[in-house]
Amino acid sequence: MKKVYTTSFTLLFFMISLFLTNCEDAQVDPATQVKSHTFTVTSWYWSTPHHYINLSVPEITASNLESAGVMVYYSTQSNVWTSVPYTVYGTLHNYYMGFRYTPGNVEVSWLYDGPSSGSDPNTYYGVNVKCKVVVVPSSAKAANPDLDWNNYEDVSKRFDLKE
Repeated sequence: MKKVYTTSFTLLFFMISLFLTNCEDAQVDPATQVKSHTFTVTSWYWSTPHHYINLSVPEITASNLESAGVMVYYSTQSNVWTSVPYTVYGTLHNYYMGFRYTPGNVEVSWLYDGPSSGSDPNTYYGVNVKCKVVVVPSSAKAANPDLDWNNYEDVSKRFDLKE
């Protein structure tokens, strides 16, 4: 009788260990949930007082609107990304790039503080501006307190983001 008890206990221990091991493997790595989208902006809209573009980002939902981190970067030259919000300082007047987001959408805006509407970003820089939106679940952001979220290169390396 003692032998049956020991064998049953060993079998039960093995099954519990196997179950717990499989549970750990089934957990979702927060890094795999980080999503990025790159957009080449060929034209900007105008609505007083700013130029803007709307970018479709389906990972921003009504349920994660308050908890997910949303970062926007822009580029005017290959492999150089600047964190938004950003100010382009001029001699007398400045341009300001900012963003806001709603479920499924990120609006990137470009505002000139001078006496006219100023130029849109493509005209100002002489190239089609690229915008990159990165959506980070709160769990991934909390798990990476040491990360400089303003530095796209660091964010890209940490989460293995692709262009």
